Amino acid sequence: MDTLSIRGQNMSKNVTQILKNFLLVLKNPYDEESNPNGICNCGVADNYLCENELISKLQSIQ
Repeated sequence: MDTLSIRGQNMSKNVTQILKNFLLVLKNPYDEESNPNGICNCGVADNYLCENELISKLQSIQ
């Protein structure tokens, strides 16, 4: 696992717990109207601020 960062290596040791938590989120997702007591998944991020730059860069290296 020399190609993984230290953070990645530490996370890979805990995959079972991460998966359990992710499945809990999938079973009970938050929705303001239909499920206000559900779980909000804060473990996944989308970076809209630089989306255009990322797309442009990825297209330029294809």
